[in-house]
Amino acid sequence: MLMAAASGGADESTATWISNQLRESIISGELEPGSRLRQQGLARQYEASRMPIREALQRLESEGLVSVVAHSGAWVASLDMDEFRKTYQLRNVIEPFALEQSIPGLTPQDKDLIQDLCIEIGALIQGQVDVQEFLRLDREFHLATYVGLDHEHLESIVRRLWNTTQPYRRALVSTLSTDQLVATHKDHEQIVDAIMRQDVRSAGKLMWVHIQRTIYRIENRPEILG
Repeated sequence: MLMAAASGGADESTATWISNQLRESIISGELEPGSRLRQQGLARQYEASRMPIREALQRLESEGLVSVVAHSGAWVASLDMDEFRKTYQLRNVIEPFALEQSIPGLTPQDKDLIQDLCIEIGALIQGQVDVQEFLRLDREFHLATYVGLDHEHLESIVRRLWNTTQPYRRALVSTLSTDQLVATHKDHEQIVDAIMRQDVRSAGKLMWVHIQRTIYRIENRPEILG
């Protein structure tokens, strides 16, 4: 019994490590949407048994990063245009609401971090833009605006929507001109201003506009969805 428990604990720890590695590979773009994730290959890559591999894939499926098909296998999640529209329609309902709910719970330290991240993004787009760094800062910035949520389920939904759409934002950002990046960052600055003023209603409206801007850009570049 003790050996089984120890083995179970080791599997749990291994599954956590593998899911962290795969999550980073997917979010960073190393693994592209639609990539096949073969359990046997992953077991060799991570020198692990099939059980923690299966557990890791199930965790990533719950986060919207992986699609697991019974008796077929697993793939990095991907969206077609219809799925993209539905996902962003959902984002445009949930995220403005989530931001409005988060603002009253943000601490002064939370607000300082949000403001610092906004400044970092502004400095980044003044030069030759590193797409990977922009995406990292942009993700950190937006997720930081939701840390005031007193609603774990809502926060997990927001994070799942971000995970699902991350590859397409990467593809989009790589096509944007400096002027378009500046316009995107102006949205950030206005959102920060509303947060600092505790103007919940304006912040929600600004977030809606910000998401709508991305919808418009991707719908006019359907090749981004592959």
